[in-house]
Amino acid sequence: DLKQQHMRHVVELMDKAEIARTWHLYNVLIEVCKDDLEAAKQWYSEMLNEKKPNNATMKWLVSVGLTHFQTNANRDELRAFTQWIIEQHQKYNFPVDVDLKEAL
Repeated sequence: DLKQQHMRHVVELMDKAEIARTWHLYNVLIEVCKDDLEAAKQWYSEMLNEKKPNNATMKWLVSVGLTHFQTNANRDELRAFTQWIIEQHQKYNFPVDVDLKEAL
């Protein structure tokens, strides 16, 4: 995806300039994935190498996942995503709020 290539290039330039990767950067990277769940999970995985997620990160992951499954309705994959996102919330001590439970 061209958008992801551009984002990767920006991150590489930031690394060369020794600009720290912040939560905000990772949240934006995840947000611009829109419905590309695999790309969002890849940015999330990279973030975990440096820092723990914050509440906004979790909300953007859920948003990308829900958008993804609106256009790619695979029940087994949705079930796996639901289990994974709840595990991530629990692992990093974020409550699984009512809105999230209803959305999933």
